[in-house]
Amino acid sequence: MKWSIILIGIILLFGTASALTWTSASGCWTASSGSTAYIMWNATGTSTWTVPGGVTSINSLVVAGGGGGGGADGGGGGAGGVIQNASFSLTPGAIITIIVGTGGAGNTGTGTNGGFSLFSTINATGGGGGGGASTNGSAGGSGGGAGGSGASQRYPGSGSSGQGYAGGYNKLLNKPTWYLPDQITVIGA
Repeated sequence: MKWSIILIGIILLFGTASALTWTSASGCWTASSGSTAYIMWNATGTSTWTVPGGVTSINSLVVAGGGGGGGADGGGGGAGGVIQNASFSLTPGAIITIIVGTGGAGNTGTGTNGGFSLFSTINATGGGGGGGASTNGSAGGSGGGAGGSGASQRYPGSGSSGQGYAGGYNKLLNKPTWYLPDQITVIGA
């Protein structure tokens, strides 16, 4: 049986996954289709999972909590880091630690960073908090957006390599309203 592990705070179903029947127990959702089993954790906090007998490799998708937005004239929080692994090796009977990160809190100044998410040794970085009126965005899985008011330009937070990109600029001083890398790639491809 092929196994897929998903750690996310929001459930999005695409394609044939919408036809699956999901069951839940304590924030852990399971479904199966043919020879494929799916497990998804979406309740924030820490839990463990025992690797079933015969399972030596899984597909995994780990998504961290998004960053909180900045206050007045502030930037938006960055997305949580995303790590996809098409063939993560496991040992049957091993007990795996799972942490699903919380979203960051909005703030009157700089928003707080989102919490990291962890599956075994796969660690996704929480999104950067958005900058406040007089602060830069914070670094994170994807960086928080720049805040800004007055004459001083503020800057977006940087993203984590392989997990996300830098946050966006605000409209102050005719900077672009968002930042796009020169080349967009699918993370984990």
